[in-house]
Amino acid sequence: MLSERMLKALNEQLNKELFSAYFYMGIEAYFRDMGFDGFATWMEA
Repeated sequence: MLSERMLKALNEQLNKELFSAYFYMGIEAYFRDMGFDGFATWMEA
């Protein structure tokens, strides 16, 4: 079993990773709406 400290650290990292993924998807959607398909493709995960 993982220690509480390790579990907390992993949970914090996972939250940061998920936040970043949704942030980049939002930027990608914005670029697509603006017609900047090249930038949108660059932002795909």
